[in-house]
Amino acid sequence: MEKLKWKQVHDFMEKFHTFLEYDSRHRIVIRSSDELLTYFVFDEENIILAYGDVESYKEILRGLGFEEQDHPIILPDPHMHMYHEQLDRDEDKLLSFFPWSKSKLLEIDR
Repeated sequence: MEKLKWKQVHDFMEKFHTFLEYDSRHRIVIRSSDELLTYFVFDEENIILAYGDVESYKEILRGLGFEEQDHPIILPDPHMHMYHEQLDRDEDKLLSFFPWSKSKLLEIDR
């Protein structure tokens, strides 16, 4: 898939935020166009994972009023991931929004 402009990513996330938040079929990975080590993952647990210049991310988050916590995120055990049939159409629209390309996972993604 070709490189996207920030507005395209923003529009995509805005359009499909309900599906991405309430349905656990997909995770979203957004990589920087200038290097492979800067990327963000929005996973099926609704957690955002940030890779790259973590100190700069922390500074940005502190500036937004977030506080660093010194305890792990604990997910209920057992827990489940929801797949809502009423969101099937949204998934179809999401999958046709961009000309996605499927490739093997990189070692860093495993």
